[in-house]
Amino acid sequence: MDALRATRAGQEFWQLSAQTIYRLIVEAYAERYLTVEAVQQQAERLRARAAAHGAVWSQAQMEAMIRDPGIFEDFRREFFMVDLYPEHAERFPAVAA
Repeated sequence: MDALRATRAGQEFWQLSAQTIYRLIVEAYAERYLTVEAVQQQAERLRARAAAHGAVWSQAQMEAMIRDPGIFEDFRREFFMVDLYPEHAERFPAVAA
């Protein structure tokens, strides 16, 4: 890393931990897609698509599914490869969105 930093190209690279990258992803997603307006719009779009296939969901049900914290847990487990390295479950705890 020191050799890379000493070059001109090294000025273009950042050294970030996996935890930091994960946190940035989760926070950016929450800021963009979990606002009240964004969730309402997405729920409306999903309700329309579901209705086209005969499913009937309420706005509240769709919004609850969009806000499901399990989505972040599934992403965390995949991002940190918990299936391959079970010890990562404790090493990389969940980040509140």
